[in-house]
Amino acid sequence: LIFIYYFKNILAIKDIETTNARVMYLNDGVTLQNSSIINCSSTNTHIYFERNCKAINCLFEGNYKQSGSNGVAIQLRGSKENEIGNLIENCSFRNNSCGSVSIYNTGAGGDNKDKHIVRNSKVIGNTDICISMNEQSERPIEITGCLFEENVAASAAATSPQGIIITGGTAGD
Repeated sequence: LIFIYYFKNILAIKDIETTNARVMYLNDGVTLQNSSIINCSSTNTHIYFERNCKAINCLFEGNYKQSGSNGVAIQLRGSKENEIGNLIENCSFRNNSCGSVSIYNTGAGGDNKDKHIVRNSKVIGNTDICISMNEQSERPIEITGCLFEENVAASAAATSPQGIIITGGTAGD
């Protein structure tokens, strides 16, 4: 059993296709920094964050979902009251054909210290949902200073929600 709490300038995950639900599961305060996740696929979530994890200056590019799945490049998850939320900062999500960011909240929210934050990130040239959120808790979500550019918009006849910037939230939340 290996415990790793901080990846800095060392992690490049490339060309991994797994039938597992996740390429990587990180929780309890892990920081992923200056890392790349490129051309990966899973049946669910490529990088799964739970409880106080951080992605800083990372690149998520060319990731895709497997046929019949709802793959997403990274998921921020908080499952218990008063847990510290997760952070994505200065990351780039480029040319992904799976969802870029999923924010999945369960459990009660608490105060602002446990919000999920997506800050100063670029979401460019993607062909699936850019950021999806659910409404299962009162945990605050902060999305600030992000650039959304050249993402493909869904047509009214589309059977899957391609290119949608943000889905699942309520105005004013």
